Amino acid sequence: MNHRRPRVDSPPTPDAARRSRCACSQLLYVSRAASPISEDALLDIQSIARRNNRQLGITGLLLHSAGHFIQLLEGPATALAETFDRIERDPRHDKVRCSHFGPATGRLFPDWRMGVLDLAEVEYSGDIDAAVSLIASARDGQTNELAYERVIAAFEAFRSHVEAMGRGRETDATDGATTAA
Repeated sequence: MNHRRPRVDSPPTPDAARRSRCACSQLLYVSRAASPISEDALLDIQSIARRNNRQLGITGLLLHSAGHFIQLLEGPATALAETFDRIERDPRHDKVRCSHFGPATGRLFPDWRMGVLDLAEVEYSGDIDAAVSLIASARDGQTNELAYERVIAAFEAFRSHVEAMGRGRETDATDGATTAA
């Protein structure tokens, strides 16, 4: 596969694992859907990701556009590397490529276990056009730090779209309360 694999030098000790919950890394990847993705399939992906991410201390946002994904994950480096390995093996993804994996100054989505946005569902704006263009350039292997910064800015802009659609936070089915997603 043509991508840069996330790498963690050694397994964390219990003390390092506790500290890593406070330390934050970011992983940005792009992939192509192996087959057409319906809204129900996106919601299934979100549900499974939230369950897994809650246990691993991961937050993030998944964007979908015309059969392509771009996802920003945030959390402990080891958990991100393990999650990326699972994504690579997921038969719903094809041509998975890690565009960025490294330390972050903080989380963009601290309260979201996984937000999901299909760009076809929002009114097109410059931000969305820019993100679609970035998805295309990333899948063609043309990513660089400038493109990464533009992707992060686009993800920040999409946060309000996701919140308006109720796709950033999850509802606790047991009591109807909204919990950090």
